[in-house]
Amino acid sequence: MSAYVVFTRTKTIDQKELEKYWAGIRATFKSHPIEVLVAYGKHEVLEGDPIEGIVIAKFPNVKAAKDWYYSEAYQSVAKHRKHGAIYHGLIVEGVSYRAHLRYNRYGYRQSHRTTSSLGGRGGVARLRSVRP
Repeated sequence: MSAYVVFTRTKTIDQKELEKYWAGIRATFKSHPIEVLVAYGKHEVLEGDPIEGIVIAKFPNVKAAKDWYYSEAYQSVAKHRKHGAIYHGLIVEGVSYRAHLRYNRYGYRQSHRTTSSLGGRGGVARLRSVRP
């Protein structure tokens, strides 16, 4: 199941440190199955505190995401990010739908998911509605 690493930058502290980070980040992708989906594009905060930017990177699974994040190559570059700005970072597991499809009272097909590789007791049930 796909996993995503998400970083949000809330405040820049030292632009020169961030530039060192950006100069070295691409080299950390070598030998890691990473696909950058979003990198500081135009955004609009719908809820919560404002952010300066966001990065979303896709990995084939949580293990691959952690392997990249904790790699020596990334950690040696990440120190510049940590000195350059205040960030929030997280890994989020993608969804996979399986099993029972049913129609709700509005005529939408629903799919139920009940497993998670991030831990917990069987994950969280999620419903997805799609037109038949």
